[in-house]
Amino acid sequence: GKTHYIRHEVIANRPRIIVWDPKREYDMLERFTPSQLAQQVQRGSLRRKEYRIAVNPSDYLEDSIMVGDFIKFTRLLEAAIQHDTVIIVDECGLFEESKKAQAGISMLATQSRHWGCPLVLSAQCAIQIPKIARRQASVVVSFRQTDEEDIDALKRFFREKASSIAKVPRREHLIWREEDSFND
Repeated sequence: GKTHYIRHEVIANRPRIIVWDPKREYDMLERFTPSQLAQQVQRGSLRRKEYRIAVNPSDYLEDSIMVGDFIKFTRLLEAAIQHDTVIIVDECGLFEESKKAQAGISMLATQSRHWGCPLVLSAQCAIQIPKIARRQASVVVSFRQTDEEDIDALKRFFREKASSIAKVPRREHLIWREEDSFND
């Protein structure tokens, strides 16, 4: 599904990757907690030509700790991110109930373009990604979505093809690119 796609289509052959990885699914990357990442930032490690980092919350099961860790993560990126670093936030849906975390995702969505960094936001459902962040998308990859709210959220991108999202076979996906909008 989505993690496999990110591993093989996004991460492959990229020199600088930083992933918010609450479920520890990116075992091929060097792991840090947000506090350890802060130490790396102080040492200048994000200035290297290559780094492949997964940042794990210090407590995945405690919402307030995970949200606090995510906010720390976003602030560290804002302070130290290097141009052309691919930023990935996996499992955005875990922050569905947190206004602070949603604001952090939206900030990344609007600022990552300014920083020259591609941003990948991953969620089980389209509506779990904040609307502000969805509006910033230049590429949307969608696996099957069957809920009407999710399909409606994707209509902006897929237009008349949005209804076919509910019929996408397992492990397959549809892709929309910003330039597709100009070819219609």
